[in-house]
Amino acid sequence: MDKKTISQLEELAKKLFGYDDDTLLAELEAAERELEAEKAANPELAAQIERETEEGYKNLMERIKAEGLRPVSIEEFEKRKKRNGKPID
Repeated sequence: MDKKTISQLEELAKKLFGYDDDTLLAELEAAERELEAEKAANPELAAQIERETEEGYKNLMERIKAEGLRPVSIEEFEKRKKRNGKPID
């Protein structure tokens, strides 16, 4: 895809979902503040969740390597989903 097409898709997504860069940035900053407040209120739980997340990511990456998985286009994903008649794991 060229830059012009990507830019057009970004503009279309903004219109469809009603978001602009400033709104998305504000939501991201609010979520970060909320996360930091939660970490401060429950440091042990936050540390546990972080460890579990890191372990889950590590396991996922190992599975991807072991199974030789590679990214596919959205179109290919949809074709496979229709062909199998169920969501792809």
